[in-house]
Amino acid sequence: MIQKPIPSLSCQLAFSCLCVKLETSKTLPNVLSVGLARLSRGPFCFRIKNQRVQKSSRQPHKFLCINSAISSQRSVLTPKLILPQLRKLLKELGLQALVVANTDPHLSEYPPAHFNRREFVSGFTGSAGTALVTEKSAILWTDGRYFLLAEKELDENWKLMKVGIAGFPTLEEFLSENLPKQSVVGIDPYSHSVSFVENLSKKLSIKDIYIRLLDTNPVDLLWNVGRPSLPTDSIRIHPLENAGQSCFEKLEDIRVRMQELNVDMLLVSLLDEIAWVLNLRGSDIPHCPVFLAYFLVGFNQNVLYVNREKIPSSVESYLYECNIDIKPYEAILPDLKKFSQDNRKIWYDPLSTNAALGFACQPGGFPQSTPISLMKAVKNDAEIRGMREAHIRDGVALVHFLNWLETEGISNGVSEFEAAEKLLEFRSRHAEFVTESFPTICGSGPNGAIIHYRPMPSDARPLSTKELILLDSGGQYMDGTTDVTRTFHFGTPSEKQRECFTRVLQGHISLDTAIFPKGTLGCLLDSYARRKLWEYGLDYRHGTGHGIGAALNVHEGPHSISPRMGNNVYLRPGMFVSNEPGFYEDGEFGIRIENILLVVEKDTPFRFGDIPFYGFEAFTIVPIQQKMIKIELLEKHEIDWIDRYHSRVWKILNPRVEDANVKEWLWKSTRPILSTSDKSFPEQQFSTSRRSFLGFFCGLLVSSLLPKKKQLQAVEMDNESLFISKQENKRPKIDPKISEPDITSKCFFDLKVENRGMKRVVIGLYGGVAPKTSQLFADLCDCNRSFSYLGSEVFRVIEGMNIQIGRKFSLEEVGDYKTANYDFLEDCCQFRHNMEGLVSMVRTKPSKDLDYRFFISTAPAPYLDDKYVTFGKVMEGMDWVHEIERLNTKKPSNQPILKVKVVACGQQKL
Repeated sequence: MIQKPIPSLSCQLAFSCLCVKLETSKTLPNVLSVGLARLSRGPFCFRIKNQRVQKSSRQPHKFLCINSAISSQRSVLTPKLILPQLRKLLKELGLQALVVANTDPHLSEYPPAHFNRREFVSGFTGSAGTALVTEKSAILWTDGRYFLLAEKELDENWKLMKVGIAGFPTLEEFLSENLPKQSVVGIDPYSHSVSFVENLSKKLSIKDIYIRLLDTNPVDLLWNVGRPSLPTDSIRIHPLENAGQSCFEKLEDIRVRMQELNVDMLLVSLLDEIAWVLNLRGSDIPHCPVFLAYFLVGFNQNVLYVNREKIPSSVESYLYECNIDIKPYEAILPDLKKFSQDNRKIWYDPLSTNAALGFACQPGGFPQSTPISLMKAVKNDAEIRGMREAHIRDGVALVHFLNWLETEGISNGVSEFEAAEKLLEFRSRHAEFVTESFPTICGSGPNGAIIHYRPMPSDARPLSTKELILLDSGGQYMDGTTDVTRTFHFGTPSEKQRECFTRVLQGHISLDTAIFPKGTLGCLLDSYARRKLWEYGLDYRHGTGHGIGAALNVHEGPHSISPRMGNNVYLRPGMFVSNEPGFYEDGEFGIRIENILLVVEKDTPFRFGDIPFYGFEAFTIVPIQQKMIKIELLEKHEIDWIDRYHSRVWKILNPRVEDANVKEWLWKSTRPILSTSDKSFPEQQFSTSRRSFLGFFCGLLVSSLLPKKKQLQAVEMDNESLFISKQENKRPKIDPKISEPDITSKCFFDLKVENRGMKRVVIGLYGGVAPKTSQLFADLCDCNRSFSYLGSEVFRVIEGMNIQIGRKFSLEEVGDYKTANYDFLEDCCQFRHNMEGLVSMVRTKPSKDLDYRFFISTAPAPYLDDKYVTFGKVMEGMDWVHEIERLNTKKPSNQPILKVKVVACGQQKL
């Protein structure tokens, strides 16, 4: 999913500083509080099967709930019938215009259906957009994500204003230019932020146009049939093992900031911020694990304003332990007025607090962005761990779905809607799954060009082998939130489609591999994702990246990656952000590739200005369809990135996939992009059970003796693999049963050390053992093509691999070590694997040209002598380290001192 643009308004505006012309109508009763207090019927719990919803026996702690607030029911009134009645009502109220938003009093991006007023009036279902109704005009403003959707859903009475496109006026400009002096514009103060109202007021006052803050929204007077009730689902506790920080600790951090600014209270209005601070979750908003509430933080008292029916006894006890009082939801407004009259200095965010509450904090209010948004955005270790696991589960669900779609779904004529339901079914198989993180976007052909398209049963297109399919989906799990987009073609894509796809992929790779100094804003990275598209005269009308919550909203701030310059929050370690460039050919197809990235600190050779440099680690684990890629457009480092990514996907998901057919699909989908050898699945080499490291290793060795030889591709260890390795707490062991295979071929490197030539380094391949064992850890040879040995893939150099030179050493360190294979040892290296999962090749004898010992590893850290173990005794007399251990001799150290560069590599036969 792509995040709505973050407003670039100042957070320092004070209402008292503006010459604002406001009118307040008291002719209508204030029914908003009553409306907010209304109760809906109790929720029904469902488990998703083949249909959209079915009654379920899901356990109580699985929170997939659907009630009357989940989907907006169309009333008997249609937008065409609503407009005349609404205009008549505006005339009676003395209003020349009414601004209609589609949000709740918390300004949520995805509000409960009870607050979908703009959708009710206009018929437009997008998550972003503002409607304006005047005596003669009905206008909708929305951004580039929804241009096509708006054109599809708006009837002839409505005019579309395309935000960000030249020639289309803004809301403020339209009102200023088209309303006469002394006109009055109606605003629902609960549906618009303090900043929005203040800025609109300031601009319209120049034209002698007034703003009236309405006690009752006129749309509510018309929407009295078929309107969804307010949700009343129960609140649950978010476990500390997933939250990583207690409510007490978070509140203490907040109070430190309050004390620094000398404020008495902090008003928290955004629902995800409330859920995060309190370590609570709910289901009041579809796909977002939040609940309707306000939270007021003080030094001696904390108050949660919420409907008490939502609070079970366990949550009530928890809040009591946290020293948090509970008051009715509608009590927030009179309490703020009282505190303000008592001269309390109340801190609120003018961008995220509705105007009714913000103005109630005056005159002593402190309007400034609060610290919670940034605190929530920087994830702690527990949240990162949960996000990692959630993305692995999500990857398993997606590869099962994609295998089904390619082998069964397409041939059976499944529709976009049915495909989305099937994906939900696969995700629901995981016990930790809660619900989707947003409605699945499954767009085939021209529907893929509708950036936030949502298939419906009535008009969903059938998926076919003749069109591109764009699939954007995500899951809410108990410990994490996911969002992933892939684009597929299950037939023969056109050359234009493949070229556009490749350029989108190049932009994705460019951003993924970016390294940048501390203090870099997201807007400065946006062009990384667009450059390859720009070179071809292409672009896309949305941001490149949005923040994502940890078991919270799929869109969160304050950071983003976007061409808009208003966001001054720089990226920092612990933040998650999406990487989702795309291209959309109106009426033809859409392409988008999205991964979720974690900002991490990078180990760079230098630290300019003594500041750290940051980069990204991809958490999304889903294959990218290779048939869509035009390889001739790619540079070598881009090919390497694709191969490394797919190696990770295979390595991480393979142990989690038990279905043999899905495992074979995954294998074929993650093969090296330039591989010309057989991509058939080596069935005998991979068990569906989750075995120990030793069992897996032995299985590989046994498979090497089988007559049928299959391709194996080496992979690179990364942070995710190290994490898994540590979790499993396993280490390689020597298998004494390994026989002595023949030596039949070698790989070689030509190296330069400090720009000085070095003797060729040769790696012996011992039968099928070396390729297969190294497949678990690292590739070690490449000449821009694939090499084949006994049907197996020979190794290749990984971009960024560390080749390091250690200290000088002499043969005396080996003692009297002599074997018949001594001469071969001069050219041969052995694999070593330490307990941290690092892989190395250790030279066994000094070169005649350079008497330095060297090793090659996939990790930036030096070789850890005290922890490494031999990986396998593949030939008697070849295991040099094993021998010196037997002789009780000191192990040689491995402190890197010289820089090494690979200048050539290849394969040679003995």
